[in-house]
Amino acid sequence: MKKKIIALVTLTLVAKTIAFLKEMVLAYVYGTSDISDAFVIAISIPIMVYSMLSAGIVSGFIPIYGEIKQKNNKDAQIFANSVFGAILILGVTIASVCFVASNDIAIILARGFEGQALQNIGDFLRISSVAVFLNSILCFQLALCQAERKTSIMGVISIPLNMLMVVAILLSYRTGYIRILPMGYVIGCLVQLAISWYVTSNSVGKVTPLFKFNNSYMRLLLRNSGVLLLGASLSQINFLIDKILASSTFIGGVTTLEYANRVTDLISGIVILSISTVIFPRLSSCSNNFEQFKQIFNEGLKWLVIVIVPVVVYAVVFSEKIVELIYFRGAFNVDDLINTSMVFKGYAIGLIMFGFRELFTKVFYAKKDVKTPVVNSLIGVIFNIGLNYILIKFMGLKGLAYATTIAATITTVMLLIKLKKDRLLNICFNLNSAIYIGYIFIIMLLGGVFWRINETLNECRGSFIIISILYFVIVVIGCISIRGRKRRRG
Repeated sequence: MKKKIIALVTLTLVAKTIAFLKEMVLAYVYGTSDISDAFVIAISIPIMVYSMLSAGIVSGFIPIYGEIKQKNNKDAQIFANSVFGAILILGVTIASVCFVASNDIAIILARGFEGQALQNIGDFLRISSVAVFLNSILCFQLALCQAERKTSIMGVISIPLNMLMVVAILLSYRTGYIRILPMGYVIGCLVQLAISWYVTSNSVGKVTPLFKFNNSYMRLLLRNSGVLLLGASLSQINFLIDKILASSTFIGGVTTLEYANRVTDLISGIVILSISTVIFPRLSSCSNNFEQFKQIFNEGLKWLVIVIVPVVVYAVVFSEKIVELIYFRGAFNVDDLINTSMVFKGYAIGLIMFGFRELFTKVFYAKKDVKTPVVNSLIGVIFNIGLNYILIKFMGLKGLAYATTIAATITTVMLLIKLKKDRLLNICFNLNSAIYIGYIFIIMLLGGVFWRINETLNECRGSFIIISILYFVIVVIGCISIRGRKRRRG
């Protein structure tokens, strides 16, 4: 497992670096403007559909597919074909609605916009509706790869999309034809789909849509996915509400929130999602073997703590410096820097809770308990939306980030309580050993020391990069020492 996690983290790091190149180019060319807001809002719909299907149907598909394949490969293939048929129907339906109602959706999502800015959003949404259909198919292809434990593609699939997006941003600026932005996104999604289709066909086998849903496994999937989609829909609705509220703060508020989110997603995608992507299929395959289940889950939790804690401390302490290094050039001005770094810090504080919540949720999915994560998500969304409206009045745009962090903390604690009730809490409490508590304390102390050094050397050009390298070198040495000591004790 360790080698697969390291490989996937490395591949994801490369992909996320290229994704950040796209964000840097967008910030350089358009800053936080009405055009960048229009683009961010337009692509949020296909991204939302992909996220819903990933969290919903995919989480229900993988355990059932694994169970069927253990019994009969042919039945597993038929099941995959049937799911593909259902995904096609769903994708076409949602894409058609987005295309026809693009202007109405624009009015709902961008309540702070009017005139040409609002028209741009409507036009962008109409073009990006094609990507809704493409992303629905891509979601299924990647789920099948994940079920077959072909996880390498998960780390690199976004590379062609982001490379094409860089080209589209530059072309739109040079030509003055801003609709190249959503067009570039659609072309990128098409290339992603072509690559995933090729990989799936060669490693998993040819998948053709089958529109026969009247079997016990499909009924089980539809029942489970209905609940899962509800939970995923609630989360995505919450993200949309964030964007709607951000659009009412100031021009560029949506983009500011997006830039901060992208930095947070870099950490989440590299560490949290990489670990959960590798662990989830293994948890699903041994859900009836408690000892093996416990061992896999423990290993995942240990890796999460070891990796995420130093990254979170670094992100919180150096939030402004990180945003400055990534975005501060071209049309991205000082006000953009201050606003984005404050929002990013709000998200960064909650990254540890985001990680534990993701992993705890996978435990319930692996045990085929979909009700608990959905109820938890519903409660989290209610808290988040309520806190959004309260904190945005007192804190402005950054209040949306802190609302997300507080809600994540509440829902994570609730999952812990549920784990205790289900007698699974001993899995989590294995982390409360002196070696890990000491590790967390030392990392926090290290972050404070390096922050003080950076403040002292603030006028020295390049000091932040040197300090960052030294910080992570020390962290890596500490991680190796901890894992080595634990292995000798084991």
